[in-house]
Amino acid sequence: MSNKNGSGINIYCRFIAAIIFIAGPVVGCGDSPDASKLGSPEAIVVRVNDAKVTVENFLHMLRLEEKKFRLEGKDSLNEEALLWLKNQVLSQLVQRELFMQEALQHKIDILDEEYKKALSDIRSGYQKDQFQRILEIEEINEIEWNKKLKNNLIIKKLIRKVVHSRITVSEGELKKYYDGHLEEFNKTGQIRALQIMVDTEAEAQDILRKLKNDPGLFSYLARKFSQGLEAKKGGDLGFLDVGQMPEEFESVFQLKLNEVSDVIQTPYGYHIFQVREKVPQRKMSFEESKLLIEKKLVKERQDKAFSQWFLKLKQDADIEVDYEVLAAIS
Repeated sequence: MSNKNGSGINIYCRFIAAIIFIAGPVVGCGDSPDASKLGSPEAIVVRVNDAKVTVENFLHMLRLEEKKFRLEGKDSLNEEALLWLKNQVLSQLVQRELFMQEALQHKIDILDEEYKKALSDIRSGYQKDQFQRILEIEEINEIEWNKKLKNNLIIKKLIRKVVHSRITVSEGELKKYYDGHLEEFNKTGQIRALQIMVDTEAEAQDILRKLKNDPGLFSYLARKFSQGLEAKKGGDLGFLDVGQMPEEFESVFQLKLNEVSDVIQTPYGYHIFQVREKVPQRKMSFEESKLLIEKKLVKERQDKAFSQWFLKLKQDADIEVDYEVLAAIS
């Protein structure tokens, strides 16, 4: 980012100071920057207590974030987007330093078996060679990726220990929420349906004729002819909520028990349905609703507790940003 007369940096300082979410003393704004200092990869962008983030560290993360923008189809960033991105990177770096320092203070680390399990879970989601391809796209080597994974696991463990573990919801609070939000616990009607899906209308009509003569053949014919994933289970789709099916299938909910639908055409093929069970709309009991309510209340309280905890971390920390060095990074 060029600076012809120093005014650009002053504007930049005011812009960043207005939007950055970290707290702490600000250094470097106001005076003209030392060109030799700004050009050094060892120049300090931000200090977080005793930790220092250099231009080199900052640029590395900035390039990774810029890469994400370009993967989303942006060939280059305008000045406003670059300012926003630099602010995001600065915030992430400060946050990471605060978390890792706090984890060290609480003596939190990741056991080998915890790390190996997390690594195995992640890699199992990739096909052969796909993981390596992801590293190449993100321009990160495997050693650096492994370090990042371990740090993320440490941070999650820290938050679970010092924030989430302190959150509780009593039985009385669950009941109070239930009584005050009864409209949230209306369970829609459901049907348990079987499906046969084939490629051609002629085949579907032939199967339908057989079913009109003997609806009890549905599971047998599904196993024999259906192309659907549930064919091995006799076409059993399980329970479906009223109003949650594609529009083409809404008529299926009007079928009587064991009744067979007409042939329904979709872009995927030709479908025939049979309804095996019907569950009417009803009000969920408190016992049925407890787990849903607990998850909701716990999540809300965890989010609030995290925000308060992290705000205190920032307020108690000694954070110094050299905005002149930051402004010169492009």
